Amino acid sequence: MAKSDIIASRFRSRSEHSLDPKGRLNVPSRFREVLKQYGSPILMVAPWGKHLRAWPASEWQIVEDKLLTQGREEKNLSSFIRYVVSGITECSLDKQGRLLIPVSLRSEVNIDKEVVLNGMLEFARPADPKREATDADQLVERAAELVLARAHSADVALVTDPSGEKRPIHVDADQLLQVLVNLLQNAVEATADARRTETKGSEPV
Repeated sequence: MAKSDIIASRFRSRSEHSLDPKGRLNVPSRFREVLKQYGSPILMVAPWGKHLRAWPASEWQIVEDKLLTQGREEKNLSSFIRYVVSGITECSLDKQGRLLIPVSLRSEVNIDKEVVLNGMLEFARPADPKREATDADQLVERAAELVLARAHSADVALVTDPSGEKRPIHVDADQLLQVLVNLLQNAVEATADARRTETKGSEPV
């Protein structure tokens, strides 16, 4: 890519938008033009703290390599980075320039309807963990709430069993919440897959 193309292929500026009832974001034309420079309408979208980040598909491999390198060099970031990498989702703009953001991603960062779109010129390193006293039971309940919609759609019941002990744990609450959400989502999907397999296997031959 020539230098002039690199400059033209940077996402810039900030704007506010509303998702449609199906969870689609009408991507601004200035961002669509930038995406054309990469030759694909695909964006790789991942949870990142309290928001989502998106990269052109061709750029994601570079970002992923940086993340994995940081994870090996700085162990305090490893759980956060594993979560980002495991949570990456391929999303594609439709012919009308709309990006469908999956329910799973929206629930993880508590996106309902209103969103703010920020263009970033380059990849930014994740912030260092902020450890503070946190109620573990409340964190588990919060994670369950974020996964509840997916569990209902898969006809899977989520049951939490609070310890009742008010002993705080010292962790980065946001990062641990992301890990818990990821674990619960994997459990829901595994349970739903097992149920579908069992149903299929029980059919008469």
